[in-house]
Amino acid sequence: MATLGDMQSAETERDSLMFLMTEKQLGKLEQHRRPNINMLHFISEAVYSAPEVYGNLRERAVALYERLGDKKKKSVKGLEISRFLNPLPEVKAGDRMADATLPDLDGNMHTLSDYLGKDKYLLLDFWASWCGPCLEFIPVYKALHEEYADEMTIIGINMDSNLAAWERSSTKHGITWLDLHASESDELTIRYRITSYPRAVLIDPNGTVLAIDHPESIVDREYSQKILKK
Repeated sequence: MATLGDMQSAETERDSLMFLMTEKQLGKLEQHRRPNINMLHFISEAVYSAPEVYGNLRERAVALYERLGDKKKKSVKGLEISRFLNPLPEVKAGDRMADATLPDLDGNMHTLSDYLGKDKYLLLDFWASWCGPCLEFIPVYKALHEEYADEMTIIGINMDSNLAAWERSSTKHGITWLDLHASESDELTIRYRITSYPRAVLIDPNGTVLAIDHPESIVDREYSQKILKK
């Protein structure tokens, strides 16, 4: 049976291999006057998502970004690359919440901080229709929504790029709490460092972030009882 040390060694070896492969791709991009924006997007996202592995490539990626034409810099991918390479300050537990104004399925705009209230917590659920674990957790949120209706407001934040898929999934799975939409390049998701799903953010009535974690950890009954004093 593999020991913890063996697993850590294998993980380190894997990270080193991935770094070398990514650095090689970066070197190929540097040979062109105008780098391929798709490959630069891939590398920039790696730098953003795993700075402990790819952080040393950031300055070279920034230099490549500067060689993109203005049109590509202003494109969706160009803007995402800029945000990946120049991330906004990360919000962690203990910090003031990152706020945003986002649309619901009807196009109405909602500001998250408006849902903070006296003695009422806010739970943000980042999910997507293609995320199996996200869908499996919806019944848990339903139960939580019913049990803690007076103590907690749940807001879903869907990350689908296909808005029709978001609407179908929200309807199919009977999401009755407020469900809004964001994208991976939005300031909100960048500041919370949302790079995988499902992900949840628990915020106290004063707007202080208590936890950013997998929802299973956040809505654990014992933890919820402790936080909500119920």
